[in-house]
Amino acid sequence: MSECCVTSFHVDDVRVLEVQERTLGARRASIAVVGELDHGTHALFHAALARTWDAQPVAVAVDLSRVTFLSAGGLRTLLLASRTARVRGVPLVLQAGPRQVTRLLIMVGLGEQLLSP
Repeated sequence: MSECCVTSFHVDDVRVLEVQERTLGARRASIAVVGELDHGTHALFHAALARTWDAQPVAVAVDLSRVTFLSAGGLRTLLLASRTARVRGVPLVLQAGPRQVTRLLIMVGLGEQLLSP
């Protein structure tokens, strides 16, 4: 059984970012990010990750396959998630996104946590 929470950020009635949070059996968490993860939206993603860590998961997966833009703020949020996972001893897996997003993740040292699309 899974629980789901969807949060969206809109600008002028256009969805810019959607974050889908799921808890799968045995406290495994999954977060799917859809849209632009930039200066104006990364706080929404950060809040979803904070809720995830509060639930004390045993594993976390972040699906970036539908991210269309990734800014420094989004990268920082992912780096903080990686650090938090490492400190807590929780596996963090990132589902690879578009080529330009995947390239950035590799450049900042998150390549080991990437799954191929």
